[in-house]
Amino acid sequence: MTIIIWELLSTMLIIVGAMFGFLLILVLIARFTKLRSLKFNPTALQRGEFVGNKTFITKDKYELNVLGEIKKESEYIFLCVHDFKNYKEEFEGFIDYCKENKTFSAISYDQRGCGENGVDENAVIGALYSDMNEIIDALKEKYEQKIVLLASGKSFALALKFANDNRVEKVMTTSIFINKAYKNGSALNWSLFMGTIFNLKKKIITKINGIDFSDNEQEAKKIEVNNLEKGKYTVCEYFQYKSAIKNTKKLINKSNNKVVIFTPTSDLQLDAKKAARFFTKLNKEKYELVVLENEKHFWINLDKKQYFDLILQKI
Repeated sequence: MTIIIWELLSTMLIIVGAMFGFLLILVLIARFTKLRSLKFNPTALQRGEFVGNKTFITKDKYELNVLGEIKKESEYIFLCVHDFKNYKEEFEGFIDYCKENKTFSAISYDQRGCGENGVDENAVIGALYSDMNEIIDALKEKYEQKIVLLASGKSFALALKFANDNRVEKVMTTSIFINKAYKNGSALNWSLFMGTIFNLKKKIITKINGIDFSDNEQEAKKIEVNNLEKGKYTVCEYFQYKSAIKNTKKLINKSNNKVVIFTPTSDLQLDAKKAARFFTKLNKEKYELVVLENEKHFWINLDKKQYFDLILQKI
């Protein structure tokens, strides 16, 4: 009798274990599908619109703070998209520079959860792409000028999705993300693993040394403070951006308009050997490389006029 009971219990445990394993596989498939997706379908409460010069309100009524202004007589509008979890002032020097040039206007905005903006309840990369798309729509509806997307770092992966968009004249990037600046520690890897299984909205952070990213000491300190205060991101965002970045080669090679890629040689996210392998896989007719010797990742905030001149020359 005891043997029969144990056999029944063993069979039940095997069945329960198999069911649990099957459900776990389904959950993981659903999660990995989400981690590769840029879908963002909030309830549309209005059309995305600029409110004055300082605010853009998205279709789900999230307010994005805007920096810069658009001159009616300008021929081009630079829509500057800061790096992941950075802030709109990354382009402040370039925006001020464009104010003195009749041909060019430039604006930037804080992405969701960044800079002066409120908390981002969605925390998905699809929302950042959706916002970019809405802003481009609003600019084309309101202005006749040609739009140039000037992205930074990881944001280039999203900007590239507009490389063949008739609304956008050109896509440029101040830097391209090839590799992580620092290796993941065991604690971060564990958080990523647990978050993937149990909670995609789990918040994580990568500690950074500001001077590794900018030679401007004041800006380097600001980068560190911002990272501590606003630099947390979700497990979902981590993997969604990782997936988006993998598509950069494909998007560049499919571009109908040559993209411009600035490559600062002292950028920790641009390992020379890895970058060389990356660029050998690109169609040389699809991009223009501009090498900036001995500059770091956020060279754009150094306010060097010769670099700003160079950006305008590449239109």
